[in-house]
Amino acid sequence: MKPGSPVQYSLDIKNINDVVETFSSRTTDFYSGPYKILSELEEKVSKMKHPEEVVLIPYKDDGDVIFEFVEIKKDRFGRELIAVYEFASTIS
Repeated sequence: MKPGSPVQYSLDIKNINDVVETFSSRTTDFYSGPYKILSELEEKVSKMKHPEEVVLIPYKDDGDVIFEFVEIKKDRFGRELIAVYEFASTIS
């Protein structure tokens, strides 16, 4: 990363299997599937200047999935910043 260049975060989900298991059985016209939820989260995080403590992603018309910020880490080469989030719960 060059000095002065805008920061862009990649995304890591600490408990991604929980997201997939929880929302795979709910994929209908009413509920979003796990990959749509994760895609929206990834898009939102990639546009952040600083990771937000809590990110809400809609999974149905009147409900959101709650992801909580855990930490920022670097990739194994030390070049890319990764925002780590954890699936916490849902809210309606």
